[in-house]
Order: sequence, then C-alpha cells, then structure tokens
Amino acid sequence: MEPKEKRTAPPYLSFTTLNGFIDGLGVHMPTRIDKSLMKSMSGASQAALVAALDYFKLRDGEKPSNRLVELAALSGADRAPMWKSLLADGYPFLFSDGFNLKRATQGELDEKFRAEGVTGETVRKCVAFFMAAAQAAGLEVSPHFRSVKSRAPRSRGGPSASRSKKPKREEKATGADPDNGLTGSKSAKTIKFASGGTAELRVDVDIVSLSRDDRQALFGWIDAMDDYEKKRGSVADATTPAD
Repeated sequence: MEPKEKRTAPPYLSFTTLNGFIDGLGVHMPTRIDKSLMKSMSGASQAALVAALDYFKLRDGEKPSNRLVELAALSGADRAPMWKSLLADGYPFLFSDGFNLKRATQGELDEKFRAEGVTGETVRKCVAFFMAAAQAAGLEVSPHFRSVKSRAPRSRGGPSASRSKKPKREEKATGADPDNGLTGSKSAKTIKFASGGTAELRVDVDIVSLSRDDRQALFGWIDAMDDYEKKRGSVADATTPAD
C-alpha cells in the first residue's frame, strides 16, 4: 500500500495579500519566486505567502509555474474561473467525501479544516482565506457560513477611493495586522476645507503588492491633499492683518 501524500496546511494569510502579490507579478513575471520579492513583509508573512503559493502549486521549485503565469496575466473578475479550479484542486476535502458546500454549517466547515491538522486560532484564519477566495471564484457557498465583506474585484486600473464616517474606535495608524498579512501600511490623512468640513483618506493596503498604476494613484491623492493644505496655508497667511 502506497503511503498517502502529505499535504501542506491550507493557507491562513489574507487572500487579498496573495491576490495582490500575484497582481504585482503580472506585468514583469520574475524568473524566480523567492522571498527577495517580499522584502517589506515580516519573516512570518513571507513564510505564509510562500506556503500559499506552494499549496496551489503556483511554483515549480522556485520557478513560477504555468498556473501562476496564466493567473497573473488575468485581473479582477477574469481570474474567477482559474480560482475556482485552484480551489477545487487545493481543497479536495471540501469538494468530495459527501461534503455539501452549499448547505453545510459553520461547525462542519471548521471540522473539515481541523481534520487537515489545523488547530487553534489558525482554523479561523484558514476558513477566512477560503471564504474570501470562494467569493473571488464566484462559488456558491452555504448561507450558514460566516460571511466575508464584499470586495470589488481588483484590477490594475487603480483602486477606488471612498469616504467613510470616522469609526467608533480609533485604529492604530501603523503596525501590521497578523490576520491579514499587511506590512505596517495602515494610516490616515485628514484635511480641513476652508469653507468648512473635512475629508479623510484611509489607507489599509500592502504597499509592496500594489501595481505601478495603483501606487501612482495612491501617492497622487496624498500629494494633492498636501498641495491643498500648503495652498490654503499660504492664503491664510496672506489674509492675516499685520500688527
């Protein structure tokens, strides 16, 4: 009897981090996928990202696999069919053995991951990754599962800006979130308008995974806010009566 092939643990980083990293490879695919491409990430985040790439067989050794090249060439919703195929291959325990992905309970889903050797808080992280990936793949899942926040498909055309009310709890301006694999990029900038009111730009992204267009858009917004503040300050100084 042949020994059963040992599988690595299911991915437990943020799906956005993995998908964003693949976005950054699309235009100039490197000849090798190694940790030198992840310099801004912590060692733990690098290891989790590499493990996720290997889990879906997106590397051949350290070389990009054909799967990765094909996936990186797509963007946004165009990746859905490939993600659907990758999930089916990567999570055979959810697509076989009589498990009903459309009707199962959250408890049953968690048990499936525990059966793969996942323990403790990592179960929640693995489930969160799968749910976000299933959403990107357009998979129909059970309404009894914990839902994930709806997120528009990412594209290389640039992120969309939105204004939101100030959260009830103040978030830390810097520092990585261990659940989403960010690299210390949380921050916010607020400007006051001369005619009253304020505008706030909140940033919660992995900078290293942004495409060139996305980075230019983000820093363009920041520069525009800085320019407005400088211009407003100059006008205020010019109109202040001398003693």
